[in-house]
Amino acid sequence: MKIIKLTNIGVLLISLIFLVSLSAPSALGQEKHKTGGTWYGVKTKSESIPVSDGIKGHMLSFVSFKGYGTKLDGSKGVLESQAVAHLIKMNGTNSGYNYLRFEDGSTLVKKFEGKITTKPSEPGKPPLVTFEGTWTIVKGTGKYENAVGSGSYKGRYIGPGIYVNVAEGEYVIKK
Repeated sequence: MKIIKLTNIGVLLISLIFLVSLSAPSALGQEKHKTGGTWYGVKTKSESIPVSDGIKGHMLSFVSFKGYGTKLDGSKGVLESQAVAHLIKMNGTNSGYNYLRFEDGSTLVKKFEGKITTKPSEPGKPPLVTFEGTWTIVKGTGKYENAVGSGSYKGRYIGPGIYVNVAEGEYVIKK
């Protein structure tokens, strides 16, 4: 019979394999869920202040929205959103938070960040304002309790102070 001697590295490697195998069932038990949907928002509050740096059209803007939407699974919800934008001639970055409340009482809070692009249109018509970026789940309640996930969004203004936004992503419920 042959006796195998293990070095410190061998013991460490076997211990590491053992620890990983113990955690694998819980990681495998976290099913990924596709998420997304279409959301509409209406501006409820807006305040912009010029930045005192001599750059024409440089401003910081705070905007608050309320709205509604439908997720990919058909569930409907209401939206409250607050954002801060850093703009030069209506182009720049934005970030903020979305609070979503669904028909079953579940809620999600998402943090987002992205960019805003404004393109001139025909004379007498409003400019085309689009936005896109990424979102991350901050917290959830109900069926979203312990949710962790992220995704992306794209949208545009469809009228004065009214936007449509399409989001997609994935999340898991941590055990």
